[in-house]
Amino acid sequence: MKKMFKASSLLFYLLCFVVFTILGTVTAGLAGAGDGQGLAGGAIVLGYGVMTGFGVFVLAIIAVYSLDQRKIVTMNKVLGGFVLLLLGVLAIRILTVQRIEEPKEDVIRKPSPTTQPVNFLQSDEMMGLGFFAPQVDDGNKLYFYNNPFQNYQNLNTTIYDSLVFMNDQNGNPGISYAPPWLLPEINKLDYGILYFRVLGAGREYIEIEVNVQTHQTAFIQRQSGMLLFWPDFLLGMHSVEFNQGEQTTVRIKPLSYAGEVIQDFEFMRALEIKEEWMMVALLDTDFKEVGKGWIQWRAGDQMLINYNLLS
Repeated sequence: MKKMFKASSLLFYLLCFVVFTILGTVTAGLAGAGDGQGLAGGAIVLGYGVMTGFGVFVLAIIAVYSLDQRKIVTMNKVLGGFVLLLLGVLAIRILTVQRIEEPKEDVIRKPSPTTQPVNFLQSDEMMGLGFFAPQVDDGNKLYFYNNPFQNYQNLNTTIYDSLVFMNDQNGNPGISYAPPWLLPEINKLDYGILYFRVLGAGREYIEIEVNVQTHQTAFIQRQSGMLLFWPDFLLGMHSVEFNQGEQTTVRIKPLSYAGEVIQDFEFMRALEIKEEWMMVALLDTDFKEVGKGWIQWRAGDQMLINYNLLS
C-alpha cells in the first residue's frame, strides 16, 4: 500500500494523466470530434482528452500494484522525456508563428512600388503660358483626361491615368503612383514643388506637358491645382539670369533705347513685369540689393532669361 504513495508513484500518476490528456485531445481533434459543433467544438475535443487522461490515471494506479519501483522510475523517465519533447515542439511553433507574422506588418506599411519622375529638366522649346502646380497633399490624385475639346458641342471626356501623392513616414510629400511616361519639367517634391508647363488653358480643363522629352501632353481639371501664368511664376522665383549668348543689358526704363544701368551685380530678382519687360532688383553675392533696373525677359515666344527656383 505504501508503494502507491511513494514520490515516484505519484509522479507516475501525474505524468500519465498529462501525457494521455494531450494525446487524447490531439486524437479527438484529428478525428474531427469538434467539427460542426460551433463554439462548443473546442470544449468537446478537450473533454475527450481529459476523459482519456483520467482513464489512464486510474489504470496507472492499478498498474503500480504489479510493477516494481525500477520499472516505475523507467516509465517516469520515458513519460517525462515525452512531455519535454512536447514542450520543445510547442516553443518552436510559437517562435515560428511570430517570425512569419512580423514581416507581414512591414509589407502593409510600405507603399507599393512606384514610378518616380526625374527632377527639373528645363525646356526652352515651347514657352507656353506658364506652369501648373497640382495639390500634393497626402492621398490627393491628379487625373489625366483625354482631349475634352475634340467635340466643342460636348466637353465630356474620360480619365485614362492619374498621379497619386502621399506623405512619407516623416510627413514629406512624395508620389505613390505615377504613369511610366510622366516626366514633369520641375520636380522638387522634397520641397513640396511640382510644376507642369501649361500649353493651353480653358475654363474647366488645362493642357499640360507631361513629358518634357517627348512633349507628350494631357488634360487636367483646372481646379485640381494652381495655374501660374508666366508673370506670376517668375515673380515667385528666387532669382533670374540672362541666357548665355543673349544681351545682358540692364536699362533704367522698359525701353530698348533707354540708358544702361551702370552697377556691378551677381544676381537679379523679379519685382514687376510689364509686357516683355521685367523690373529686377540687382543683388550682390550676399543677396543684398545694390540697385534696380529693367531687362527684356521675352521676345515674342522666345524666353531671354533663365529662372532659378531655389537658392
